Parts: sequence; C-alpha cells; structure tokens
Amino acid sequence: MGSSHSKQETSRPNTDQNQRKNSRNPSTVSSADSTPRNGHDSTPSNGHQDRVTTTNNSTVQPTKDDDKADISRHPVVIAIDLGTTYTGYAYQFISQYDTNPEKISIPQPFNGGKHNLASTRTPTCILINDKLEVDSFGYEAEDRFETECINGKQDQFYFFKQFKMNLHGTKGLDSSFRLQDYEGKKSLPANKVFILAIKALKKHALDTVKKEILNFDEKDILWVLTVPAIWNEEAVKFMKDVATSAGIGDNFVIAYEPEAAAFACKYIPLTATTTFSAIQPGTHYMVVDLGGGTADIVIHKKLSGNKVKEVLRPSGGPWGGKAVDNKFIQFLTDIVGEPVFRRFREEHLSDYTDLFREFEAKKRGFPQDMEKEVYIKIPMSLSELCKEETGKDFWETVQQKSFADKVKFKGGMTLFDQEIFEAFFRDISNQIISHIKNLIATSTGAKVSFILVVGGFSRSSYIQKSILDSFKGEKINIIFPNEPELSVVKGAIIFARQSKLMGSRIRDALAMVTLAVGLDVSSLGLQFKHEYLQNPIQCGNVLKLGKKEATQPCYLLIESSNKVYHTGMMAQKRYLELCSEGQDQTWQFFQNIYPKQFGEATVEDHKSMSRKAEDILSIYIKHEWQYMWSLFEERNVALSVASNDVFTVIAVPTVFSEDAQTLVTRAAEMAGIKEETMCVVSESEAIYNYVRIGQTNKYQELVSAPPGSRIAIANLGGTTGDLTFHQIQGQSLSAPYETLSVPWGSRSIANGILEILAQIVETSSIEKFKQLFPAEFKDFLDEIVHGTKGYSSRGDANGTLKFKMSASFNDFCKREHNKPLQEMLKKKPIYSSQIELIRDTMKMTGNLLDPYFRRAIDSITKHVDKSLKQSNGGEKNFMILTGEFADFEEIRNLLPSHLVRKQILTILVPSDESPILRGASIYGWMR
Repeated sequence: MGSSHSKQETSRPNTDQNQRKNSRNPSTVSSADSTPRNGHDSTPSNGHQDRVTTTNNSTVQPTKDDDKADISRHPVVIAIDLGTTYTGYAYQFISQYDTNPEKISIPQPFNGGKHNLASTRTPTCILINDKLEVDSFGYEAEDRFETECINGKQDQFYFFKQFKMNLHGTKGLDSSFRLQDYEGKKSLPANKVFILAIKALKKHALDTVKKEILNFDEKDILWVLTVPAIWNEEAVKFMKDVATSAGIGDNFVIAYEPEAAAFACKYIPLTATTTFSAIQPGTHYMVVDLGGGTADIVIHKKLSGNKVKEVLRPSGGPWGGKAVDNKFIQFLTDIVGEPVFRRFREEHLSDYTDLFREFEAKKRGFPQDMEKEVYIKIPMSLSELCKEETGKDFWETVQQKSFADKVKFKGGMTLFDQEIFEAFFRDISNQIISHIKNLIATSTGAKVSFILVVGGFSRSSYIQKSILDSFKGEKINIIFPNEPELSVVKGAIIFARQSKLMGSRIRDALAMVTLAVGLDVSSLGLQFKHEYLQNPIQCGNVLKLGKKEATQPCYLLIESSNKVYHTGMMAQKRYLELCSEGQDQTWQFFQNIYPKQFGEATVEDHKSMSRKAEDILSIYIKHEWQYMWSLFEERNVALSVASNDVFTVIAVPTVFSEDAQTLVTRAAEMAGIKEETMCVVSESEAIYNYVRIGQTNKYQELVSAPPGSRIAIANLGGTTGDLTFHQIQGQSLSAPYETLSVPWGSRSIANGILEILAQIVETSSIEKFKQLFPAEFKDFLDEIVHGTKGYSSRGDANGTLKFKMSASFNDFCKREHNKPLQEMLKKKPIYSSQIELIRDTMKMTGNLLDPYFRRAIDSITKHVDKSLKQSNGGEKNFMILTGEFADFEEIRNLLPSHLVRKQILTILVPSDESPILRGASIYGWMR
C-alpha cells in the first residue's frame, strides 16, 4: 500500500563530513572486478520462455539523465543483507560506480560448510560464547556448534539461527526483549544478538575489502543495511539502533528490500531491446521480493530524470521460503511425532542441518529438475529415534499413514511423490499470487506494465511457474533476473548512491494535513513532524482550532460562478435563509458531495440539478484546504506549498471502489494539490493504523494478532454503517474482500422514534412537516440522537428518556388534524402509557427503543459472523468498532457480547479519539 516510501526516516550521513569526503580524489580508490564467480542461470525451463525475461551480466552504462548532484560520492559503499535464511554483503568503490553503476563487488568469502564451496551468502546463524563474544557466523557457526554438541560442550555457547523473523510484527522491541537460543533453553537480549551479528559481518566485510585496497579510512565507508518494507516502524528503529551500536552508525542508511531491488531494476534489461532508462516516465511496475522470511511487494512509478516514486504502500506477509521449510517440518513431525522430531533436532544437529541443506536444493529445483518423485535422504538417526520412541522405524511408520502409496524407499533414499512435495508450496504460492492479483485489481495496480520478481525464494522453479501460469495471457511482462538472491544487496548499493533519485518522500515534509471526507461528515487535521515523532496520534483538529465543530456535515453551498460561500452547517443555514428571502435561484446546495453510485459521474444538488462529481469534490477539497491555510496565516505559521513543506492525506470511505479513490485523487489535483505531495487512504486502513500504532498498549491483542487473522472494521456513522472485511498481512491490511454499507447509523434510532410518531400522527404528516420545516425537523432528529446516546437496557428498563419537541410540530399537528398532539396520543393506548408530553418535552420509556437497537445489533452481528467465519484454525477474528453510533451505550454494551459468543473480539474505539483523522496522518508519515 501506502505508498511507497519507506516507513521510517532513513538515517543519513553527516552532511559536512560528506562534503569533506567528496572533495577527495576518487581515483585514489582502486577498482575491483565485480563479476560474480558463482553465477547461476535461473532461466526456468518450464515452457514459458515467451513470458520470461532473464537478465545477464552485461555492462549497462550510466544513464544520460542521471543527476550527478544527486549521487553519493562516498569512496566506498558496503551493503549488508541480513536475511531471514541467508546473509551476504557487497561493496563498491566510487571508481567502479563511475565506470558502471552496476559494477559491484559481490565476493565469495564464505566457506560453504562441509563441502568447502565458496559462497556469496551464508546461513543467518551466529554462535556466541559464554563471554558473550562472537565465536563464529554462518556456515562456520553451524559446523562449530555441531562439533560442540558432539563433545557435549553446547551449554557453553548460545546458538541462534534464522533469528531475524523474530522482529516481524513484534512490539516492545526494547532492551528487555529477548531471543531464545536454538535449543530454547537459554536466551539473550535481542539487541545483543543483532549487534554481535552486525559486528561479525562488518569485520568480515572490512577484511575482504582490505584485500583489494590496504590504505583507506573506515570513515570513508557508507554502510547500507536492508530491511523488509512491511516491517513496523518499531522494528526498523530497532535495526537502526543496533547498527549504531555495532559501529556502522556514523555513515549509515536503511534500504527497504523491495525498494533496493527496484534500484537494481534500473540496470536490468527489461526485454531483449529495452532497458529501464528507455521506458517512458509514468510507467508503473511492481517489485515482488520473495525472501526467506517474507514476501515484500511494492508498486513504483517512473518519473522524469530516471527517478522513481512508490505509488502503492508496501505490503505482503510471511510467505517466504521458510514457510515451505515449516511445511516440510510439520510433515515429518506428523509422521514421527513431536517428541521424536524434537530429539532429532536437538541431539543430531549435524543430520538435521544436512537434511535441510538437501531440502533447500530440492526446493529450488522442484519440479523442473525431477521426474515423478523427489529423492531426499532421510537420516538414519531420525529412523532410529522413531524406533526407540514408538517401536517402529521411520519407514514402518510411513506405511501406516494414508499417504503411504505416495512415499517410497529405494537405495537408502526416500522418494516423495510430486503431489506430496507440491503440498509444501501450494498454500504459500497461492497467498503470494492472490496478493499480487489483489494489488493488480486496484486502479493503481491496473497500470502495472511489468513485474520484477527477486529474492532467494524466487529461484524456486515451482514459484516461477506458478506466477507465470497465473498471468498467462495477460499483458504484464514477468521478469526473473539472474541471481535474484543478489538483487537486494546489489540494489542496496545503488540505492545508497542514488537515494535522492527516489521521488518526493512524505517523511521529508514539515507538516501533514489530513482531510477525512466521509459520506456524512468531514474533518480536517494538522500534524507537524516534531509532534509525530513525539507522539504519532498527536494530530490536532483544524476545524476545532478554528472554533468550529470537530466534524461537520459534508454540505456545500456554491454560487453559479463556483464561488464557495460555506461548507458544513453554515452552508445549510445560509441556504435556508436564501430560500426564505427568495434569493436562492443562483445558488446550489449539496447535501451529498459523492455520487450515489460510483458508476455515475455526477452529483445532484437540493433541486436535483446535476454537476460533475469531480468538480464538486474539487471545490469542496479546495475550500477546506484554503481554510486551513488561512488559519496558518492568522497564526504566522511559516510553511511553503511550493517547497513541498506540507503533505496531504485524504481519507475516503472503504466501501468506495479503487475507481472512487482515483476520482478523489483527480479532484484533489484539480484543487491544486500536487500529485507528489498527496495520497488517498481508505477509512479502514486509517482506523487500523491508529489502533496498531497510536494506541499499542490499549489494543495489544490486535497488535499481536498473527498474520492471516481476519478483521472487520465497523465504522457506524450517522446515516449508515460501513462494514469492511480484511486479513492482517504483515503490518498492514489486505484489500477488503467484502464491503457492506448497512442502514444502521445513529439515525436509525431516530427513525425508530419517527416510526412511533407516524403511528400517532400518520406518516404523511411527518413527511409534510419535514418539507415545510427542514431546520426544525433536523434539530428534532439531533435531539433524539443526543437523548438516546446514554440509554442502556442493562440499567433501569422503566426509566425515561426526554426529547425536546419542536413547538412548530405541535402547531402543525393542530392545523393538520384539528387537535394537539396530546389528544392524538390518547387515542393510541399502546403508546399513551409509555409516552408523555409536557409542554415542549416528550418523555418516553426506554424499552420502546429496545427493538430498534436489537434490529441493528442482530444485523451487524449476522454480517460480521458470516464474513469472518471462514477463518482458519490458529488465526483470530477481530472487529474494530468506531463511529458516532458506536458511541451509544447500548451498542457498546451489547454488540461486543454478541460477537464474543462467536469468538470475535471487539476493539472499541471512541469516535472522539478521531481514529480516522489521526490514523490517516500516521499512514501519511509511514509511507
């Protein structure tokens, strides 16, 4: 989603120091051969070569339109890609960049385990001794720990493996957060483990670089550290802090993994004849980074000057290669039992490691390198443990399973039928493809011309074939570069050099303006950058600042010349005055500024005259924006639109389609807000951001919910309630898989009272009064809403509610029916005992309201339960409840209790916390 832009402000090198370095002669730093020495051809031989573009290591000269002033001239850049499964690094001298930006040294410094193969990457594991010093990292750590286990000395060490995923979606990443070691018996502070890991990699990288050039100052190095874009802000800050503590923080930048891969994409041939520099500005493309832990997906738009802008918020989930490993682990565990597999993992680490190194090789080649079966050697130690625990060895145990005919044994090898092996991939592949298609289905995604698939997991033939088959026949080019596992680390180098070529970033703004334009009401917010850094939810309401209500109806009064006279209640008040004076001929009053159906392009005013929807929206947005600037001027706030000091976020109802969001974007641009300084966010995404980031302690259960959990967001307003249903994916929401607009807002209770009155004075009389006295009628509805807000059936059911009646209504009844309302009431015994009129006040027993509340609660419960019940085991179901009607005591008391019986946890968010306004502002800063 949001978008693009990294979610956390990038640490930048000291400017003065950079200037001193840039004055040095770059020719004093020698060049190094960047050609990888273990290149692999990743072209899938699966019959889809017509859809695949693969790249080679051909030299690509710097593009002519690179802005040299925007290029970092650090003598050396070193990028560390600390992955979930594997880790590597790369480096580049400025002389290499000047020759060819893609001329990057990717050494093979790691000893590839027992086979002694040189490797550009090594497993992400670290062995720490009892003095809390690094003993070894990567393959060496694996082999050394195996040896210590054999010698019975493992208790003298801490061994951590694939520890990066512990940061994914975790809250509370302070010094108290600890990591369990491999055996789960000991732990260390997480920041200590990461600091030691980065220190080990730093030393390794420096030793390698010094083999090429002896005399250079370490202060000349610009370090880059890659992180997933879907990580939350807290995890990114954690990595910044540990990098600083590890000694690379003086000159250091964070590169988000898909963003880094996108910079590598700038030098990848997109077709046999086309490069990135040749494609036209305005072209949209998607980067799918499939790593060991996560799938990280983003959509970029090419701007002029070879710059790029992220146009859809980074999204994804835990759908990396490790998820396939976990499926294989679960399969073996289901065969031998959890106690056996746990003992195998702890007591035979060498065999366990060998098994998964072999599985990794099979995983990449499946299915194109296999025939009907996949051969994997099951260690004898696992079979022996199985016999020891259960009385049957591994192969005897398999024969008792329903899939026995799909697992065979031949020459000491286990042969898995392709159907069994495919099951390890299927769910993960489906989730990746489903998410990509959901993004492509949006109006932004529909503009995507090509998809670049990178990351180590993208080497999987199964994943490549699945993606290609899913887009067969569509006009989207799918690109799998050679050595995709190196795209991120290579791109991180280029990103560090060219980070200023990233399009305008929201985080560089001084202030965030938020305009929430709903179906019924709107609000306007302002947050300065220093306020956000202190407290993300510290977003002030500009309307309140201007001594208006915090929210106002979306009413618009304009003259024929399109001059705005008023918005909100003042617009209605002035229009009624014009009507009473007979001067309304040249005026248009809009009570709705959105089309009734978004297939329509027009909206109607109070007299049913049509105007183009984008014109009316543009006029409304421009008025609110100018109102905000007038307040700035009154308070001498020094901000400049021309210098992009201000970024604007517009929140719109989620029930609107992506085309509706496009309409709002176009209207905002017509209002004078530049494309690069604005974005549109759905109300549900804004509410979720407010809950997830702004109030983490208060809503901890939702914050810690596992990926895949389903969530309903119920925004119950005045007229209607919007219900949207999503899945939690990483640190964001999926696109809604269902949206509903239900007639259960606070006005539904007022309408219930009107139903009762209609039975006393007739429906036609109510309608006639509404037409003749619109202002009094609205005031009466507001009085009912206010009077019923605190009602609760859990209290005194015989208690009474009081509403102030309009004097005009009683006079109206006399004229219409020749008798006052009091006498008409006496002829309705069913109500006369429960309703009393005393002058201009109506007193009513509370239990008359119960059917109307039950009707709303039962309907909402039914919709939410039906749409969330498909949740899989292990996942959780939530509903966020907010909005004007959600503030009613009866709704807050009964609706959560109805849903908890359905195993749905309700998160109550008072509307006076302005979750949409504040959440939208948070969304803007995080993009």
